[in-house]
Amino acid sequence: KGTFVSKTLIQCLSPSNGAGIVSVEVTTNGADYSEDMVQYRYFASPAISHVIPSSGPTEGGTVVSVYGRNFVDSDTLYCRFGNSTSVLGRWISGDRIECTTPPMVAGDIVISMTNNGVDYTTTNSTFMVLPESEVSKVSPTFGPVGTSTAVTVQGTGFVFSRSLYCRFGLSAVAAMYVNETTVVCTAPDIPAGVINVTVSSNGVDYSSSKATYEYVAAHHIQSILPRSG
Repeated sequence: KGTFVSKTLIQCLSPSNGAGIVSVEVTTNGADYSEDMVQYRYFASPAISHVIPSSGPTEGGTVVSVYGRNFVDSDTLYCRFGNSTSVLGRWISGDRIECTTPPMVAGDIVISMTNNGVDYTTTNSTFMVLPESEVSKVSPTFGPVGTSTAVTVQGTGFVFSRSLYCRFGLSAVAAMYVNETTVVCTAPDIPAGVINVTVSSNGVDYSSSKATYEYVAAHHIQSILPRSG
């Protein structure tokens, strides 16, 4: 049964039906239906299994891969972060879409998706919105090329996770979490020079940085005098 809204609009609740395309017609007397063949598509209910990465910073901009089933390539494909913020999704396949996170408040939220812009999934995935992070200093501030120097990185907003990394220039290495202001990383083998050091709690989005680390030529001993004493 339809609900009259205006002379040009009525609302109807779609009945249960198998996946496929059907025509929608209207009657005002219960007997004579329109013959306009306007199409409506039924699709299998989508569901989310997991997302990668499962966290991202408050400023947004993280491209999240959403995995599941029955995703449909449509103009009304959306991801919803939390209860209200929806963003347009990018269809990759029937079991994967991509969505870019909007700015959000730090904390745990639920990600859901919709194929038609109206009906959102009931099987969803949790996403952690990370606090803004920054590197303020490193110790030591330099080390020899070719040596695995343990570097203590200090700053703010570090989060314990399996995807915690330090990046020296463009080279990323796993980090050891100490607390929200300190991580320890082993400097990778990089040619001599000065590079920025940043930290990521999700392996994708890296912090801002006010600290640099300098790679210097390795020290070598040629001789000592006296040789005994």
